[in-house]
Amino acid sequence: GEIIYATKVLDTTVSAKVLMSEEEREAIKKERKEQNKKGATPKYKNVEVAAKLHVSYSAKRALKDANDRERAVAKARKKIADGTANSSLKYGSNKYFITDNELKITGIDEKKIEEEAKWDGYYAVITDNIELTSDQVMELYGTQWKIEDCFRILKTDLEARPVRVFK
Repeated sequence: GEIIYATKVLDTTVSAKVLMSEEEREAIKKERKEQNKKGATPKYKNVEVAAKLHVSYSAKRALKDANDRERAVAKARKKIADGTANSSLKYGSNKYFITDNELKITGIDEKKIEEEAKWDGYYAVITDNIELTSDQVMELYGTQWKIEDCFRILKTDLEARPVRVFK
């Protein structure tokens, strides 16, 4: 029958920016001085890191993705009909607009809708922790919203009063 859930793990490498040590920075600074190069010495270097790409497919997620896209396309069509469409912002339902050279909206991009429909239900997470299984990675990533919510609360609701210290 129908595939309800499937995962696949692919080996890959990822380019990451890593803070250089003081010794490395001094060596680069010396080399740049010998070559008469001007400007600041870089603080970071690019390093290739071994990683795993965990790709999953879920039929439930595919239905959600299709419904979300249909709602966004309907909203875009309504904006065009109402004349309230704004092509300067290219996210949400506006990403489906076709614009001419003067940024006037000429219609809906059906090819983009078809291209996005191909990826309904697929989800990919890349990690440098190569010991984790796909289920563990998806579970950990699924709890990310809790961490983001804690940071959101910390940034908005934290109130402090001035502290005065007396001798």
